[in-house]
Amino acid sequence: YLEGSVKESVRCKELISGLLDFSRQKKPEMNLFNANNLVENVLNIVEKQYRKEKIEVVHMLDPNVPDVMMDTRQMEQVIINITNNAVFAMKEVAGDEHFGVHRKGVLTVGTNFHADKNLVEIFIKDTGVGISKSAVGKIFDPFFTTRKDGKGTGLGLSISYGIVKMHDGSIEV
Repeated sequence: YLEGSVKESVRCKELISGLLDFSRQKKPEMNLFNANNLVENVLNIVEKQYRKEKIEVVHMLDPNVPDVMMDTRQMEQVIINITNNAVFAMKEVAGDEHFGVHRKGVLTVGTNFHADKNLVEIFIKDTGVGISKSAVGKIFDPFFTTRKDGKGTGLGLSISYGIVKMHDGSIEV
């Protein structure tokens, strides 16, 4: 429990740092790193909590993914922000029965290498409730949230979008 508390405290510190970096548009500290290792590092931190929420976590890592230049802390934050949103959406599913199994959803996180485009993709899929077509165009806007009762700031996806763009990447929904 103490180790988990320390990890979450560090994550909170990095989130606040990320907010400050976002507001100042801090340049990424680029290093060569493997996207598979990045995904595994993040899932090692969050997977236990997701499973407690009755979310099944599926890893789909392409073994052919090469190392790429990235700011690992910033990209970890992107994955955490998006997976946390996915888990929140899946927890909103009515009841505990989902696809006939006593769970609330399935979170799939993986990688692909598109050799023809020399592109590494990190993808996150969930079985959550989805988002309305009218809201999709706003989800990366700062302070936009569909959560009620103050359960979200509307900054996670906005920060993620900024980080991905600073890495000369794209983010799609």
